[in-house]
Order: sequence, then C-alpha cells, then structure tokens
Amino acid sequence: MVDPKSLDLINYSVCRFLSEAYGKKRAEKVFRYAGKIIFSELKKRITFKKRLVKQTYSPSHCMTNIMFVALKELCGVRVDIVDSIIKVHKPEAGYVKERSRGERLAS
Repeated sequence: MVDPKSLDLINYSVCRFLSEAYGKKRAEKVFRYAGKIIFSELKKRITFKKRLVKQTYSPSHCMTNIMFVALKELCGVRVDIVDSIIKVHKPEAGYVKERSRGERLAS
C-alpha cells in the first residue's frame, strides 16, 4: 500500500515540474490526457456498476458526492442531486445521467 502523503508529494512534484518546464497550458494538456488514461483504466475495473445500472439499482455516486463535498468546502456551494430517478443513459456503457442543482451558501 502506498502512503497517500507520498502520492501527494509525487503528484505535486510532477505537476510543478511540468508547469515550470513546459508552461501552464501545455501542462494542463498533459494532465487532461493523463485523466483520460486513468478513466479508461478505471472503466475496465468497474464492471459492478454496469450490473447495478442494468438492474436499475442506484449506484453509489461516489465521485459525484466527493465533488459535492469539495464544492461545498472549497467554494461555499451546496449541490444536490435533483433527479432522484435513475435514468439509464446507455446501459451497455454502465453509467447513468443525473441532474443536480447548486446554490451558494450564505457567508
């Protein structure tokens, strides 16, 4: 098991180096492409979600909920899933579409 603090340090170092060596815009292209690769690999591992969607059970929305917490803590925006009915967008792809609504919290 890799220590998350070590991963954080490695990620910081790589991001800083790429930004300094190639400029922010080119570094962002690298990060976006790396994100595509990571997502592609994760999709291969998440076969259970396809079963949940095909059986019309609710997926965990884990990444969505992490994003909601980040928006609340970092930006003061509360976001909720508004459409509680799971709408299967593409069953063969194993994902659903959801609608959410956000509002700025009072300071």
